Amino acid sequence: MLLRSGERVTISPGDGQVFFFGRWSAAGDHAHVEYVKAREMIHVPGADQPFAAKKETEAVLAGDALMFEGLRFTRSFAPDPNAYDQMVAGVRKWEAARLRKFFAGE
Repeated sequence: MLLRSGERVTISPGDGQVFFFGRWSAAGDHAHVEYVKAREMIHVPGADQPFAAKKETEAVLAGDALMFEGLRFTRSFAPDPNAYDQMVAGVRKWEAARLRKFFAGE
């Protein structure tokens, strides 16, 4: 995956992504949700293949969070592009040092 930050494009440090698409409708004090896995970067053995199964569940507001399939989701803001670039550079430097030692047999 390529990440664009302004005019700069970098290669993702390796996030495995899964894309789901669906729809929801109001149902009393919750929302009825129907969705399907549409694409995945890395397939986990034993998991459904894309478009293999339509899922149905409920989503409920709990304070400032959304509860969905036992998980709590809250609002998050995108990181500052400079902070993100610094984080990615740090991770790559750390990984590169470990990979050099690994392949050198240390």
